Amino acid sequence: MQKKINILTTAWNRVPERFNYFKVMVESVKEKVNWGEYIPDWIVSIEEKDHYLRKEMEEFCLDHGIHFFYHRPPAGLGRNTNYALSLCSEPAILFVQDDCIAVEPLEIWKDIDWFFSEEAQKIGVLRYYAHFDRDNDRGHMKLINDELDIYKVSPEATYYMNFHVHLRKLEYHGITGPYDESFKFKSKKFPNGIDGGVAENRMVTSARKVSAILGIAYKRCAINKEERSFGNYFGKQKVLLEHSTLMEKQARARERNIRRRRAAKG
Repeated sequence: MQKKINILTTAWNRVPERFNYFKVMVESVKEKVNWGEYIPDWIVSIEEKDHYLRKEMEEFCLDHGIHFFYHRPPAGLGRNTNYALSLCSEPAILFVQDDCIAVEPLEIWKDIDWFFSEEAQKIGVLRYYAHFDRDNDRGHMKLINDELDIYKVSPEATYYMNFHVHLRKLEYHGITGPYDESFKFKSKKFPNGIDGGVAENRMVTSARKVSAILGIAYKRCAINKEERSFGNYFGKQKVLLEHSTLMEKQARARERNIRRRRAAKG
């Protein structure tokens, strides 16, 4: 009997360069993650509105065996995530954002086996990213599997739950989900929106309320032990993305100025 797992990614190519980060993420996961006997079924939900390089992204997904779907307007991270989760059918889901990157080798098949063992019955989320040492210093991290270097996170931890790369059980989605579809990040278009920190805090609060049912664990990256007491298997391409977004804004501004000058000349 084949053992399968869903990989889930939500994507919004709001600038042409964002497609490159999606490609880097996919290729890094294929290079770094060892699935063992598990067969990954990769689902990508793409925001349909204002989508750049649509044909190129579709061809890339087809070449890499990725199933892609379009999330219709109105756009929104919560809406897109809920839609994407509705497309998943496997008991375990690896959630990876389109601007992440796998930085260290990961034998994830061992984690999945553990995830569905009796020892992890009440663990609903296994995080691979964004632990802060202060939680360990305050005693909010408890070692529960020495072989896999997995720690249970106390609900009192500052960063108990987050939206970064994690393994989740499909059956637990209804406990803390669906994701809030009403919030929008603060921007020029939505000046009254809430910032990312507020959205993250709401997620933490919801998870704490059901911590007796849905436990959260964190896997420490052994390669990074000497550099940091807790390391990550995945990183963010945030610096590159911000730089490229700025370049795209500047390019659009130049194009607008050229059109204006041409229009002025008649």
